[in-house]
Amino acid sequence: MLLNATRRMILKIKTVAPLMQGKWEFRHGEEVIKAETLDPGVATIKVPLVPGDALDVEVQVATQYDYNHEVVSTRYTITKVNAVLLQAALARA
Repeated sequence: MLLNATRRMILKIKTVAPLMQGKWEFRHGEEVIKAETLDPGVATIKVPLVPGDALDVEVQVATQYDYNHEVVSTRYTITKVNAVLLQAALARA
């Protein structure tokens, strides 16, 4: 069984994808999430993003379950970036 849901999340950047495309690594609490971004606005972000910064995003979460209702896999896709939350905004000014 495959379940899809859209969630708004704040994801803390762990690794930025090369050229701002492909899969990024984020932290959400203690969980490490690998997510692809489909929002073309990501390429227009003017400040360099570094680990520790965060993104306020809309995320499509697709979770696959097996016949025993155990999670087999979860795929995260960022569909919209609402805001960039810089960790050290004052230090960069």
